[in-house]
Order: sequence, then C-alpha cells, then structure tokens
Amino acid sequence: MHGTLVIRNDTRAAISFIGCGSWFQVGLTGKGFEQNFGWPQCAQTLTIPRGVSRQKFVMYSGYGSCGAPEQFPPCINGKPPTFPPGKYQARLFQNPSVVPDAPPVTVQVTEARLM
Repeated sequence: MHGTLVIRNDTRAAISFIGCGSWFQVGLTGKGFEQNFGWPQCAQTLTIPRGVSRQKFVMYSGYGSCGAPEQFPPCINGKPPTFPPGKYQARLFQNPSVVPDAPPVTVQVTEARLM
C-alpha cells in the first residue's frame, strides 16, 4: 500500500534531531499482528521544517521475516507470508520519538500479494 504522511509543524521553528534515513515509518497492527521495523544505525541530522511537509511511504501487509517457528510463521516460496484479510490499524512509528503520536487509521486488507 502506498501512502503519504502529512506532517504539520506549527511550532515557530524547524524541529531537528539525530536519526537515520527517514523521519517516520508506517506499519500495520491488529489481530495479534504487529510489524517490527529495523532502523538504520547512523547519526545524521534530520529536520522537519516549519509548515506542512509530506513523506511518501510504502506500507507492507505482511511479516518482515519467516522460518523461525518460535518467532515467525513458515515461509511461503521462501518469502514471509502476508497478513490475513481483515481490519488493521495503520500506525506511525518513530525513532527517536520527536512528535506526538498520530492516531491510528483503520485500513481494510482485502488481498495481499507476496512481494
């Protein structure tokens, strides 16, 4: 699923912080499923400018790993399986936490394809 995260910085200044790569990630949670994100390890200054900014994202509707039965479901054709159809919450994840968490958005997964 493709989307655009809209960030509105109403403060009087840009918000700068140390992070790596992107400001945020968006992932699905619900029905006992939660995506975990690996954040790149680097130290770069990221800045959210004043006003409205947009960050495009791709949200996957599946597991990030497979094959370790105690932690992950079995692989399908060597790839992690998708989440079953149903309602999920799209949630904002941040590292480090620099802005208040946005409320989750309900999404309906009707069909997911292996990447």
